This record gives sequence, C-alpha cells and structure tokens, in this order.
Amino acid sequence: MKNITNYLVLIFLLFLAPLAKSQTANPDFLDGSLYLKVDDSSSVVLEPYPGNIPALNLIINLFGLDSIYKAFPSQDPLLNQIYRINFTDTLGVQSLISQLQLLPFVDYAEKIPLHKTTGTTFTPDDVNPLQWQFAKIHAENAWDLTTGSPSVKIAIVDNAIRITHADLAPNIWTNPGETPNNLLDDDLNGYPDDVHGYDAADFDRNPNPPSGLPDTDPFFHGSHCAGIASAATNNGQGIASLGFNCSIIPVKATKDATGGDILTHPYEGVFYAIQAHADVISMSFGAGSSSLTGQRVIQTAANAGIVMIGAAGNSNVSTEFYPAAYPEVLAVGSTNDQDQKSGFSNYGTWVDVMAPGSNIYSCKIASDTAYGLASGTSMACPLVAGLAGLVLSMNPNLTPAQVYDAIKNGCENIDAANPNHIGEIGAGRINAWNTLLSVGTDPEIHPSGYLVAYPNPASQRANFQTNLTSRATWNLHEISGKTLLQGTEILVPNQVTSLDLAGISPGLYLLEVFTEQSRQVTKLVVR
Repeated sequence: MKNITNYLVLIFLLFLAPLAKSQTANPDFLDGSLYLKVDDSSSVVLEPYPGNIPALNLIINLFGLDSIYKAFPSQDPLLNQIYRINFTDTLGVQSLISQLQLLPFVDYAEKIPLHKTTGTTFTPDDVNPLQWQFAKIHAENAWDLTTGSPSVKIAIVDNAIRITHADLAPNIWTNPGETPNNLLDDDLNGYPDDVHGYDAADFDRNPNPPSGLPDTDPFFHGSHCAGIASAATNNGQGIASLGFNCSIIPVKATKDATGGDILTHPYEGVFYAIQAHADVISMSFGAGSSSLTGQRVIQTAANAGIVMIGAAGNSNVSTEFYPAAYPEVLAVGSTNDQDQKSGFSNYGTWVDVMAPGSNIYSCKIASDTAYGLASGTSMACPLVAGLAGLVLSMNPNLTPAQVYDAIKNGCENIDAANPNHIGEIGAGRINAWNTLLSVGTDPEIHPSGYLVAYPNPASQRANFQTNLTSRATWNLHEISGKTLLQGTEILVPNQVTSLDLAGISPGLYLLEVFTEQSRQVTKLVVR
C-alpha cells in the first residue's frame, strides 16, 4: 500500500491539472477510456462506486469521469480487479493516469490501444457484380476470419491454365527447389524446370493453353477454374476469388494437339500434383466409370494427406461420376442463384455437397485481362477447392477427412428449393462462413475432465454436459473475452444444463465451466 505522502502529491497535482489540458490526445490509443487495476490486496470496490473516496471524487470532478465498471466480469484472479474508466477530458489523459496511480489502492492505470476495425465484413475492391456466388455462400464473412495463405497450394488439374493472366499470375506457385531454364530436374521430383507447374500431357514445363485461341475455345476451361479457386483478390482489377491468397499449382493435362474439351492425361496430372506437394487438388473432369489406375492414383493422393475435390458431372443423372465418386474425393454438384440444383448437374446419394456453378464469372484466355461467364459442376468444384484452401489456411494440421467434415457440416440445407432431390444433393449448399467458424486450434480442455456442448452449431438453445461434481460457474464468452451469459449451479456428471441463446448473434463463442479446482473450455458455434 502507498503511504500518506502520495495523498499530498496527489492534492498538489490536482491544482496543476488544468495545465495538462494542453496535451494532445494520442491517435494510437482510444480516446476517453482507461483501464485501471485495483491492487489484489485491496478491499476497494469501484462497481458500483459508493463515492466514499475523497481523492477519487476530486479526480472524477476534475476529469469528467462518467463511468467506472469491471472490464472483464469474471472470477479469474487475473481479470477480476480490472476496471474500465470512461472520461470526458481526453486531452488530460496522461495527467489522469499519473493521478490515478497515486491512489493507494491502484496497481496501475493505462491507456487502451486503438484496435482499428476493418468493418463487419471484408469486401475486396475487385468483386465483380456478376460474382453472385459470394453473397450466397457468405464469403465476405469468411474473409473476416482468413484471406488464405500462399503456403496453401491448390493444384488445378485441367486442360491448361494461362499463368500470365493478370488475375492469376500473382497467385501462381513458384517451385522453390527448381532453377529456371537450366533444363535440369533440380528438386529431383521427376519434372525438369517445373518452376510454375507442368504440362503432364505434352511433358514440358509450359502449362499454358496454345496461343492465339479465342475465349470460346474449350481450352479456356482450366483458366476459368483457376480464377474461381484462387484468382488474385483485392488487387483492384478483374475478379475476386474465394481462395484469395492461396497459391495455384497449374497442371496441364490435355495435349495441345487435341480440341481441349477432353483431358488426355488427367491422372498423370493428379500424380504431378502429388509430387509438387499440393495441399488441395481440384478436379473439374471425370467419366461415368471408374478405373483401377484412377483408384490407385487417388488412393496415393489420399495417403499423402491431400484434400481432393471433384466435379459431379453435367448430365443431369444420378449415375456415379469419377473421380468425384471415389470415397477419398469430395463430390460437388452445382446450384443456381436460387439454391436450386442446376439443370445440368448430376445428383445422387454419392454427391457430398452443392456449390454455385451456374453463370460464374472468371478468367478466360483471349488475353491477360479476359473474363467471361461459364456454367457447370466444373465451376462449382474449384469454388469448394478455394474453401478447402481457406480451411487449411486456418488450420494446416487438419486431415482431409476433417476438412471434408468441416465443409459438409457448414452447409446450408436447401431441400426446400429442391423437393425432387432430397437425399441426392449431399449436405446442402456450402456456406464458407459457417465452415470457417468451426475451424481452428482446439481451445484448452482441462485434463481432469471433459465438456461437451450440443447441438453444435446451435441456434435458439444449446446444452452442455461435463464430468464435474461441484459447485461450478459457467460463462459464454465472445472470442474477444466479453462475457454474454453466466450462471452458477451444482453440477453432477452428465447432468444437462440448458443455455438460452435468444439474442446471441451468429458467430464463434467459448463456453467456459470452472470450479476452484478446474477449468474447462470448448467452442460453441451459434447460427
């Protein structure tokens, strides 16, 4: 505790306080607010403040203190003595801090750093009005959580990719183990000079389509898919993409001499993607029958821990389409802007999810600034590949099965828009925000027990159970730490406690249950 000398200094400073009004408020800190920590050994209570501390009363009157309250209502000893003070004399902040710290019960007082907001949703400066799919799948909310990592590599195995396109070039992968133009296989992966992907059909380092083709040529296909998955985003031109900053490994799987409407070397392309250590492989191609070789390549990719996304096909049939129908691949059907199955899209119990695929605007090939519309499960597939890239950007340690579960669990039910295809459109239409809300590092779980919240995601009400036998306090926190709900009760193992979530906004929250001996935390997603 501070001695009486501090009181004398405090009274002296109070008379000098008007001189402090000439100070300038710091733009890096929040004006009009401070944090104040009461000494742990003090019995002083400032909420509600009873007005019984003369020196503090003087400070209140001089600096216009208008509220004092606990910043983090909690029994956590690290937080429960911290108060937030709001005041009107913003220019006198440094003098206010000095005088508060002279009070014998104050441990410290400090300015609050200004945490600048980017808004409730992040809107890139290159979202084209024709890109209707982003609003439908809540992409802008998802980009608040992550804008993707260049270290996450999405291989586009397709007929060709124009790697010089202005909206593709910034995200095209560079092989760090390869020296350009020396005709050697520097990284010993079997592909000489594969600096920016590879042509697995013509066996050269050039994954571009043949030159001089119009946008209507079938060779536009791969560039269009690449732009959907991860075109450079927020670069002031062209289009945005769901994958945003994720890298693209271009894999050409069609010979130049063909018409471009078939893939002559699809599984060679997949194998190259494996050798290039892709994290995600997007496969907008397929056939109505499986093959033993295809199965082996897909299994090899699965054994390497690669996420694989496949297009369900465009024949409006329920027949299985491969590689999408292989169990190791996430099969994607197509929807329109009304959440209806696109008229061309295949369907069936083997389809895993649906995604926007009708009238999708993306890159084309007539020039480095060419764009246009296309439709197909080929367009829905790379959109889901971009989502998988965001998932792995948030948590690169997830297995493919965990990525698939996150995407499927995040889907919105669209049965009402598809009454003739219930049970044949997978988990529903993807919702990028819902998916990412459930992804991340698991919160701490106290080793002495478990905590289960369900349903998860929840809407109006949720329940939880623990293995505790004790008087316990439970809290529902925002990620920022703000407590929204709180209760105290006697818990017994497997007892169900119900939470009323009315008024709780959709988002990711932390449910905390603690006693004097233990603390347990788990994530709860509210829709």
